[in-house]
Order: sequence, then structure tokens, then C-alpha cells
Amino acid sequence: MKFYYLANHGGGYNCLDASEFFVDNLSRNTFSNGANMNNNIRSHKWVDSCDRFMH
Repeated sequence: MKFYYLANHGGGYNCLDASEFFVDNLSRNTFSNGANMNNNIRSHKWVDSCDRFMH
């Protein structure tokens, strides 16, 4: 799953690996544009691959 900072899949992004079910704390993750992910996800979509993953 690829999560985006802006609506319509815009701005920075970060991904959740297919083997993970959830992330327990988004405040320690950032989008690729450097923005904090906590309460800032505006859109998402399923993708086959990604080069950036949450921890």
C-alpha cells in the first residue's frame, strides 16, 4: 500500500510492505518529501512495488 501526503496521489509518499498488517505509530515516519505522516495521509493506492517503507 502506498500512502500519499496529498489527495489524488500527490505530494510525498511512503509504503507499507505487503507482509505488514499495520504500523503502530505514524509519528516516527515521514513521507518522501520530509513531511511527518502522523494524521497527514490524504490518499492511498495498492502498488506492486515501492522504494520506501515505513518502520
